Amino acid sequence: MKGNKDPEYKKYRNRFLLGLFLAIVFSLLMIVIIYRMYGFTKNVQNDISKNNTYVIYLYSKDCKNCKEIESILNKNSTDYQKINSKSSTADDLYKEYNITSTDEIESGILYFQKGKMYSNLFNINDLEELQNFIDYYKLAK
Repeated sequence: MKGNKDPEYKKYRNRFLLGLFLAIVFSLLMIVIIYRMYGFTKNVQNDISKNNTYVIYLYSKDCKNCKEIESILNKNSTDYQKINSKSSTADDLYKEYNITSTDEIESGILYFQKGKMYSNLFNINDLEELQNFIDYYKLAK
């Protein structure tokens, strides 16, 4: 048996380690792709199509009044799915429902009825407007 200092041993060891590294990177990439195709976004879209009414609350770390918005939603016992407005799930929803904005979306409410987006409210600065939205669409339980 040749020792660890043998150049041929090092050559094969390095090739093996490189192959192992590439296999791990490829596997992780495939996991990410599969998750994006069949992951959380598909679950949200399935929930939207299954439920008669569905509410998505979009938030971001940059939002100044997201805690107050969430407090109002909870106070009204509104059932909602919370999604980061900068996530890939939110990006998929924007594409699916043709949501475009010249401003960056920091907060928002998407209201779905019978599988279709019925109404929305973005970049909520006026909390009274949010309460009126909840009351108008009868989103309080």
